[in-house]
Amino acid sequence: MKEFEETRLNAAITYISRMADGNNPTNNRPANSDLLDNPNVIRCLHFVKEVLEEVRNNNGRTGRYKKPSKKPFPFEVLKAFAYREDKSILHLIRQFAEPVTEEDVRLPNAAAINKWLGANGYLDRRMAPQNGKEYWVPSEKGKLIGLYEREGNAPDGRFYITVMYNESAQRFMADHIEQIVRSYDAGNLTQKEDPEEKEISGISRGLSEQDRQEAEDLYAEQWKQWDNEIPFQQH
Repeated sequence: MKEFEETRLNAAITYISRMADGNNPTNNRPANSDLLDNPNVIRCLHFVKEVLEEVRNNNGRTGRYKKPSKKPFPFEVLKAFAYREDKSILHLIRQFAEPVTEEDVRLPNAAAINKWLGANGYLDRRMAPQNGKEYWVPSEKGKLIGLYEREGNAPDGRFYITVMYNESAQRFMADHIEQIVRSYDAGNLTQKEDPEEKEISGISRGLSEQDRQEAEDLYAEQWKQWDNEIPFQQH
């Protein structure tokens, strides 16, 4: 991506505009030139003018614009973490983020957390006979740190399994979340979606606020909005 000075852009736009009108670019007087009367040349000059104006409107940038990077999560806030109640990973991430006051902070990634736990033996994949789909479930090792599973049916009747974190598991995550994020950033954790993530998009449509919250609880660790790293904003 290149950047251009605004004064140079303004001068170029002025000159192109004058030529497109059939005038001398330096003094804006009618030019005695058949070239500037050619319809193809006129169309080309107007096109170049539009491009230059768009560059100016884009603060002098050309090429694909890369959004500014989000600020890293301030892991030091977790030193004051306090257990409240058992919860899923999504709600645990939200609690982790509560002390953060800055905007555009990159939150820990829920899907990456599941994959890290799986790679380190705390979670396994298990097919549910109720619907033939695979879910993350605590392994024996995971149960030792306080993970347990909850089964049920969403408001639309779909079966679910969600991993819950008791106090011990939440403190384990508070101690290891920085390591997990750094592994994710280093590319050591695959970003491929879990199979059950494909079903999430339509879960909360048409639900009451209470049912919407329940659906969010049930599918907490798979919600795509967190896998897409939506920045945290304090309200």
